[in-house]
Amino acid sequence: LKRSCDSFMTRIKSAAAILAIILALSVFSLCFIKSETAKMIKMTEQLQTLTENGETQMAVEKTDEILLCWEVTFRKLSPLVRNDRLSAVRSSLVRIKPLIISDSDEVYAEIESIQSLLFMISENETPYLHNIF
Repeated sequence: LKRSCDSFMTRIKSAAAILAIILALSVFSLCFIKSETAKMIKMTEQLQTLTENGETQMAVEKTDEILLCWEVTFRKLSPLVRNDRLSAVRSSLVRIKPLIISDSDEVYAEIESIQSLLFMISENETPYLHNIF
């Protein structure tokens, strides 16, 4: 009887350790997603400021910087977030540079779209009750 009780307690401890690891990984991944999306949102806000101030050359350079940063972020977030959400951000990012060069007012709408997509990635990964059930 003592031996089966020890075996049972070992299983309980192992299960608790596995659950703790899963919980820690979930919290870490959520913080990581929020951090990466916040970084990208900040970069798009800087881009928006440059375009509003008419600094076209700097805005084009910032767009290239954002695209490079997004490629790295895409690879980091790919195991954690559905790829269609990540691809939508990239599609919008690619459209920005030609819009800036052609001095189109649609660039502001595209930047807002990117910010919205990034915000939705962050929000959809947060475990609210309405997201779980």
